[in-house]
Amino acid sequence: MFDAFEFLQQPITLRKCVYWHLNSQLIDLKPPATHELFTSTFTSKKKTSRKSKSLRGLQKKLRRFVELYSYMPEFVDSWLEYMTYLRFDCIVLDYLRVNRELESQLTQLHWIFISGELKLGLFSPDGLLQFWCSLEEYQTLIDNDLNLSTVLDLEHINEKELKALDAQLESMERKDWVHQVKFYHDEETVEKSQILALIGMLDSLKSLQTIAVTNESMFERVVNFHGFRDHPGHTIGYAVKRRVATLELSRCGSLGLGKAVANLSRWEAVGKVTFAFLEELDMNQVILPPRCVWLRFYKIKKLKWWSAEELRSRLPGSCLRSDTLDQILEAGIKNIAKHMDSSELYKCKALLWDILRHIHRVQLIDVRDIEPVPILPMCLYNSGQVQCSGTSKADQVIFL
Repeated sequence: MFDAFEFLQQPITLRKCVYWHLNSQLIDLKPPATHELFTSTFTSKKKTSRKSKSLRGLQKKLRRFVELYSYMPEFVDSWLEYMTYLRFDCIVLDYLRVNRELESQLTQLHWIFISGELKLGLFSPDGLLQFWCSLEEYQTLIDNDLNLSTVLDLEHINEKELKALDAQLESMERKDWVHQVKFYHDEETVEKSQILALIGMLDSLKSLQTIAVTNESMFERVVNFHGFRDHPGHTIGYAVKRRVATLELSRCGSLGLGKAVANLSRWEAVGKVTFAFLEELDMNQVILPPRCVWLRFYKIKKLKWWSAEELRSRLPGSCLRSDTLDQILEAGIKNIAKHMDSSELYKCKALLWDILRHIHRVQLIDVRDIEPVPILPMCLYNSGQVQCSGTSKADQVIFL
């Protein structure tokens, strides 16, 4: 049996490792995928005969979050039971204290409103609320100094609440708490005026580091360079772009297909770009930020790697064969050295770096299909800057 007291006596370095692997998932409950709703793979707990008075009150209080899963009453009941205890659970509170010590590297708290009052919320990777508290409770239970790194997400805040949040942070002179902004657009719930209000608020968020968009419409409006022409007044100003260090582009359908160019060149200070939950991505049609050093590809169904036709034409055929990753790492340079002279090898490396430019970290995580075979510098792998996991063709990566 798990002994919470004994676990909390362990060194913070050990607890940190455990919390890191949780990946912000604090409860054993996840919303089912769409296909699971129509198969036997999703099993919910049996519905209790009657709901306690406290659970009924909690359901009313969290109505806006309950409505997201109203078609699964058993799931809602299980979730409410978790929410009853997690607010003051010793492990959850310790998790948040360790997160504070790590300067919010484990997770970031979101601004939410519950019963019209401003709260801090912790969400799972699937968007399920797991914990909430007021600023006063956070200061008492977790961090007396209130060193916060928070997310402002349009999915969880309406236009009226956005204005209230802006006014409250302004009165406290703590707009520096907002480090990330997520643009979310649902035609049924999010008004254009709400998007414009958030864009107008960005200039005052002096500690803003990350801009995230969660659908194609928002990408075209606020991130893509063509947005200023097609959506006048919806673009983010130059001063804000100079502060943003990370772009997260997720659930945008397909990017870079046909003649459509994903132009990120105006985000001059961005060093990391994440592409996530995409149907298809063509890197030949993506113009990266000029200072981009870190590319992260996560859960992409089809990824078209750079064609690099001149580079591929210079490589010996033996280097393009399918093999295990370890064998390629061990034999790749030997094959190149055997079939190419040093000057030709130098030209190939120069061509590769001409494509990658400043990129020195690449992550390929759960990418279903990649064409053509990716080519990456061997020096990046040797320095631990290449990660391939859950990707079917990771064993075909060529390291030059």
